[in-house]
Amino acid sequence: RDLHSFPTRRSSDLPLFAQGNLMEWISKNVVYPKDAIQNNWEGKIVIGFTVELDGSLSNVHVIKGGAYSLNVEAVRLMKSAPKFIPAWCPLHQQNVRRDLTVTISFNLQ
Repeated sequence: RDLHSFPTRRSSDLPLFAQGNLMEWISKNVVYPKDAIQNNWEGKIVIGFTVELDGSLSNVHVIKGGAYSLNVEAVRLMKSAPKFIPAWCPLHQQNVRRDLTVTISFNLQ
C-alpha cells in the first residue's frame, strides 16, 4: 500500500487535550497562591511537559518562572491535568511521546 492509503486517526501528530480547551480548563482549576495575592505577584509561567503514550503527563517542569509560589501552582496544575489524547504517528501507525509547553498567566484583577 502506498503511504496515502493508510487510515489516519487525525490530521495532526500533536497531542490533544481530551477535555476540550486546555486554557479554559486551566482558568477553571488554577488556585492563585495566597502569598502571591498578598504581595501582588503576577506573571507568566512557562511549563514544559511530556505527553506519554497513554496520554498521561510526565516531566512537568518550569521552563520560565516567576515568583516561587506561582511556579509551584503552575506545576501542580499541570500535574493534575486530565489525560491528553496522545500524539499519533501516521507513518508508524502508533502513538508517540511528545514534549509540549504551555504558558500559564497569573493576573490579579
